[in-house]
Amino acid sequence: MKRTALAFCAAVLCGCPKSDSEDSSPGVLEFSSAAASAGESSGTATLTVRRLGGVAGEVSALVYINGGTASPGADYPWYIDYVESLHWADGDDSVKTVSLLLFDDFLLEGDETVELILASPEGGATLGATDSSVLTVVDSESPLSGSLQFSTDAYSALESAGTATLQLTRTLGSVGAVSVQVHRVHSAPPGMGVPEFLELIAELSWADGDATDKTVSFQILDDAVAEANEAVQFLLLSPTGGAALGSDSSTVLTLIDDD
Repeated sequence: MKRTALAFCAAVLCGCPKSDSEDSSPGVLEFSSAAASAGESSGTATLTVRRLGGVAGEVSALVYINGGTASPGADYPWYIDYVESLHWADGDDSVKTVSLLLFDDFLLEGDETVELILASPEGGATLGATDSSVLTVVDSESPLSGSLQFSTDAYSALESAGTATLQLTRTLGSVGAVSVQVHRVHSAPPGMGVPEFLELIAELSWADGDATDKTVSFQILDDAVAEANEAVQFLLLSPTGGAALGSDSSTVLTLIDDD
């Protein structure tokens, strides 16, 4: 009895050879799980696909996006054809990974989903029961931390006023310390071939429990030249502390010429 037990343990430790059916079958391809999750701010979601029941020959499959509540272009990149092409060599039964880029849109929108499916198996492989997997993208913004936005999407000031003031509000929550950056959008003169660029004007902060309005002021130069009114665009970017950007995360200041 002791020799039999030792021999059995040795066989387990050394590993048993694959069965004849595994050697002759190209196998079945499927996701390791029908569900996965990743944080919106993590940058990348990773899912795995396995090969079961056979390792004969080279096989492959494509991974596609098949819908969900997340939006292509806003929550993840547009994929024109497929997300990833997976390949296994003859004798290879290793787990393959699928990586999906995620974008943090800084909007308070709740968790969203992306459904991924396996399709177009090659090399004689078939698809298993778990030929799809639903990725839950966990919203990184907290409804308790609130929403940050300009008080309006349009401001105006006389060119001779000397200063202009923008007002920011924190609504829907005030838990935790939060902040946001205010940027001015600069446009190059027509024909210069220079793209728009952003200039950081200010970074405004709210303490835990603080929901008071904040203001940012900057100087206006009066050029004493009769000209048309001018428009300047401002953007809110990079909220922290779990705060979201509200619907008025951009605004336009119209400088009214009074020469």
